[in-house]
Amino acid sequence: MTVLMVVTMTITDPAWIEPYFAAVPAILEDYGATSVAGSRSITRIEGEADVVPDRVAILSFPSLEAVTAFMADERYQPFRAARHQGSVAEILIFENAVSGAELC
Repeated sequence: MTVLMVVTMTITDPAWIEPYFAAVPAILEDYGATSVAGSRSITRIEGEADVVPDRVAILSFPSLEAVTAFMADERYQPFRAARHQGSVAEILIFENAVSGAELC
C-alpha cells in the first residue's frame, strides 16, 4: 500500500539546503518516492502550535519498507544529519487510505 510522508520544517541554518537538494532527490528516486506537493507559503487555519513551519512537503512511497529503507540508507545519513543541524522538522508517515470512510 502507498505510504505518504508529510514533512514540516523550519529552517534555522540554510547552509545544508543546496547540497541536500542536489543529492537527496536521486536517493529518493531509488526507493520509488515521488513528490506529491510542497510549498513555502504556509498558513495555519486551525490548531494551537506556536510556530508555523517555513515549508511543507508531501512525498509518496510505494511501501512502508521503501520509507524505512530510504531513512536507513547510508548515502542519506550525512544529509539527514545536516538537516537535523540546520532545521526543526517533523516527519509523519501514513498508509494512504483508499476511501473517504477510512479517513476518520
